[in-house]
Amino acid sequence: MKHSKWAVIIAIAVTSFTSCIKNKFDEPPVDGYDPGLTATITIDALKNTYTGSRYLIQDSSMIIAGVVAADDKSGNFYKTLIIQDETSGIAIRLDQSGLSNSYMIGRKVYIKCGGLYLGSYNGLVQLGGAATAGSTTEVDPLPSTLIAKHLVKGMLNQPVTAVPVTISELNVIPANSYTMQNRLIKLENVQFSPASAGYTYADGTLQLSKNAVLKQFNSTCGVMDSIIVRNSGFATFANETMPIGKGTFYAIFSVFGNTKQLFIRNVDDVQFTEVRCDDGGLGPIGGSVTIFEEKFNGQACNGCTAQPVTAPLNLPGWSILAETGTVTWVGGKAGVNGSNPWAQCSAFNSGNAVVKTWMITPAINLDNTTDEKLEFRGTGGFDNGAVVKLYISSNYVPGANPGTATWTELSYNTLPSSPGNQYPSFASSGLVDISAYGGNVYLGWAYVGGTGQTTTWEVDNIVVTGEQ
Repeated sequence: MKHSKWAVIIAIAVTSFTSCIKNKFDEPPVDGYDPGLTATITIDALKNTYTGSRYLIQDSSMIIAGVVAADDKSGNFYKTLIIQDETSGIAIRLDQSGLSNSYMIGRKVYIKCGGLYLGSYNGLVQLGGAATAGSTTEVDPLPSTLIAKHLVKGMLNQPVTAVPVTISELNVIPANSYTMQNRLIKLENVQFSPASAGYTYADGTLQLSKNAVLKQFNSTCGVMDSIIVRNSGFATFANETMPIGKGTFYAIFSVFGNTKQLFIRNVDDVQFTEVRCDDGGLGPIGGSVTIFEEKFNGQACNGCTAQPVTAPLNLPGWSILAETGTVTWVGGKAGVNGSNPWAQCSAFNSGNAVVKTWMITPAINLDNTTDEKLEFRGTGGFDNGAVVKLYISSNYVPGANPGTATWTELSYNTLPSSPGNQYPSFASSGLVDISAYGGNVYLGWAYVGGTGQTTTWEVDNIVVTGEQ
């Protein structure tokens, strides 16, 4: 009986302990917990208490609430959260990295404003934890040890509503109007300018930020207005290519002095699935189906450290060879370790009296499409007469001497060039019609120069499109 009694006691204790463990490790709600706080002032009302001079918020009962519209996950926002309610949005500067782990897009956040500073950076209203020395407007980030004191986590997976606007509406906002600042906005019928489309968002190698120009069009492709898109060189998408097409664009609206500008959260905010309007630069990409594309992004750099740099052009399936002379096409890049690549050719210092050297695509099949068009971009430097001719062939044998095949020369828009080393911006060839061809075709760029004609030509963003 004595042993049985203790066995019962132990069994009861184990059962009770097990029950406690079960309750302690229950799964939390999928969407998090509601902390039960209530906002006492809207974000717009708070921002409009700012009159141009930074000040300390002393009302300990003041609370704003909003949903995180932008976090620091992609790196385009640094140690900053953007939250918005139904009235406006605001930036909160926080001295901590990895904010998106706790305060991710779609999480509701309550901010206890008492003890924080409300100020601005070049006209952009912000909340911070201290006054910036030497400035009457700027605020320093809230120390990481105080974040939990002022920011209270709310429910997850809350809707982040984008305000549909036009660029013209953004551009006429007065400098002293804060309502649209730091709001997620939605723009329709927009595209990047020719100087931006097809190039990287920023320079992730040198970690340099970049401005791109975004244009908006009406239903008949008339230009309505434009605005700057600012991209950080520290963003995870910095070295990705800005799309050439046209479509819908989401961004956080910001200002820098008198300049209106936009910041994307990630590349998913850029939804360009339509054919772009012809704005005199790139022109429209010919069709809705991409048959062939080459941006030379796979070109190796082999430890490049200078600018610009070149390396042997090595593209699978391409034929890179000289018909006359010893010069061949190379891969050119700018920037340490070679961001923004292109194909390049020059007869400079070759010692060849005559140069004709080719860069020929793999076979491109045109049997499954109609209305095929080719477009590429290019620019020239040290121009003294060498040219690049464009050809098409249906009977070229990859790797063979181009002189053994039948080639038809294709005309394209004159590319910009300079007699010096200041290369103009890449420009479009225009749409080159190749719809008369079927089956497998080969496109060839032939550099023609030699003694006294040694222009450096650069070619990039080759695209063949069609309709299905």
